[in-house]
Amino acid sequence: MKRVIGIIVLNLILLTYSYAGFSVIRPSFGITLDRAKTQEQLIMNTGNKNLRIKIYAEKPTNLKDEKLYMGNWVKVYPRYVTIPANGRKKVRFIVKPPKDQHIADGEYRCVLYYEEIKQKGAEGFSLRVGTPIYGRIGNLIYTAEYDKLNLKKTKRGYRLGGLVENTGNTSFALRAEIKFYDEKGTLLEKVDKKAASLFRGTAKEIAIELEEVKKAEKVTVLFYEKNKKYRYEKIFKL
Repeated sequence: MKRVIGIIVLNLILLTYSYAGFSVIRPSFGITLDRAKTQEQLIMNTGNKNLRIKIYAEKPTNLKDEKLYMGNWVKVYPRYVTIPANGRKKVRFIVKPPKDQHIADGEYRCVLYYEEIKQKGAEGFSLRVGTPIYGRIGNLIYTAEYDKLNLKKTKRGYRLGGLVENTGNTSFALRAEIKFYDEKGTLLEKVDKKAASLFRGTAKEIAIELEEVKKAEKVTVLFYEKNKKYRYEKIFKL
């Protein structure tokens, strides 16, 4: 009986001993397209077995306009790496727009994927990590349009809602500075909330929950980009 238990325990140890995993240091890249510069990414093997990784560019799932995809401009070296257990490897890439093609001002995107290559006969799924690359050139325009922007009363306070569309030529994070005033115009409270992540050519729903502010009669909402390159104000009466 003791021998059987010993064999079972040994098998469990062997089953849990081998594992795979990897991560990358930089979650995203923002680059200037008219000044090509080599970028570096560090891939870390967090498992206890060797990994074979391939690197390639793909179109982001939320990018609808093919003209804004720059994956074909990306050159990766090396495109395949083998990383020892608990080791790390550095890969480099550069983004070069074609010289014989006019590139309009604005932002272009792709995702650089790092995908595990499974050995023949290996079970399980291949691990994959993606890092977005944002390439920008020329004059960047930060603008947005709103539809059905509203502030409604809820059981716990208020809900700021509506649809916002990025009508500019670059992505940006939209924030909302919200101020509550009483009937005399005295500021009662100010809060700052994330409104939406606006990729170029996309629209997002705004859904911001706010706590009730007693004696509030007026609310001002200032939508802005963190570097103050975009501002839009809306006033609501409660």
